[in-house]
Amino acid sequence: MTDTMPAVAIPPRPRYHDQIVREKAIERILPRVKDWADENDQFGQKDLKNVLLQCMDMNGYIFARNLEQRHGWEPNASLVDTLSELDLFRSHADVVAAWVTYHGVKTPFSIGDRVSAPKVAIAAGTIKDLIRSKAEVCILPDDFEDRPVSLKAGSVLIGVNVAIEDVTLLDEPAPENGPEGGEA
Repeated sequence: MTDTMPAVAIPPRPRYHDQIVREKAIERILPRVKDWADENDQFGQKDLKNVLLQCMDMNGYIFARNLEQRHGWEPNASLVDTLSELDLFRSHADVVAAWVTYHGVKTPFSIGDRVSAPKVAIAAGTIKDLIRSKAEVCILPDDFEDRPVSLKAGSVLIGVNVAIEDVTLLDEPAPENGPEGGEA
C-alpha cells in the first residue's frame, strides 16, 4: 500500500521576538519578580506573566518604568536589576534547540562544502563547522579579509554562523588562494 499522506512541513525557525521566546524569557525571571512583589507590598497581579509580557523591554530600567506607568508599580533598584536579567537571546537559543529536536531538523551540509548566503552578504564561502543543535553552519567567506568585522580569533580563522535555510550549496571548488586556518 502506498502512503498517500502528505509530508508534514516543518514550521519556520523561531525568531527572537516570537511570543514563545518572549514567554520563555519572562518565565526565567518570573519567580524573582514574584518574590520582589511580595517583599515590597506591591498589589497582587492576577496574571503577573501577562503583565510582564505587556511591559517587556530589553532595558531593565525602561521595563520597570513601563510597569510603573501602565500598572502603578513602584519599582526600585532591586526590581530593575531583576528585570535587567531578561535574556531573550538565551531563550531564543533554547526555543530553537527544542524546534530542531522536535521537528528532527537535519543539517544537509558538510564541513568543506562551498556555499553562499545572500541574506548575510556571503556571495561564496566554505563551511568550517556544523552547529547541529541550532541548525546552523559556520561559514568562512572568501572575502573574509575585506570584512569590517574580524573573522580571526588570535591566529585561528572563525566564521559567520548562518541558519541552514539561508544557505545555498555552490557547484564550485574553493579558490586556490582561499582562506586557510584552524577550525571555526
